[in-house]
Amino acid sequence: MTPIIYRSLFVGAPPLFLYKSLSGELSLNAKEMSSDGGVYLLIDKSGSMYSAVDGVEKIVVATAYALAVLKSYKRVVVRFFDAEVYEPVEDVDKLVDILLRTVASGGTDISKAVEAASRDAEMRKLRGYTLAVVTDLEDEKLNMEVIKRAKSIFREIVFIVVGTARPLQGVKSIRLTPPPPATLFFNTPQI
Repeated sequence: MTPIIYRSLFVGAPPLFLYKSLSGELSLNAKEMSSDGGVYLLIDKSGSMYSAVDGVEKIVVATAYALAVLKSYKRVVVRFFDAEVYEPVEDVDKLVDILLRTVASGGTDISKAVEAASRDAEMRKLRGYTLAVVTDLEDEKLNMEVIKRAKSIFREIVFIVVGTARPLQGVKSIRLTPPPPATLFFNTPQI
């Protein structure tokens, strides 16, 4: 399949995209990392993640990102959060099942999730892990002191921002958005 068809499938039929990528029918072009320091992935499943960006629900974009991480790294810990923080998952079969059934709901407490991940990483001595927080950043009570403390525990902290929120200052951020609808089916040459 060409990248255009991948994008079309991702935007037009997210459940089919997830199924095909998990079953190995789609290659996500993720290379195996030789120096896998590990990733601690926090995924926001709050109610705001159910809203759409360019016609695609944010939770679908977050799930696709999580799948790409799973295919890229050997050592991955995943935790979902909304107003609560859920137990970490490392079993890939269980994780895939959870990812496919995730329903966005509840409020958002990013600080609580980062604190829980920091405690867990310290307790389990997860050295060299990167903390990746996949969220739409819709949280009025985000405590930057919690983020600063986490920087001393994790090798790196990255916020994967799904949607249009402004990235946090002083924290590495990557914006994840679906491709624009005009590029889904046609490659328009630049003139």
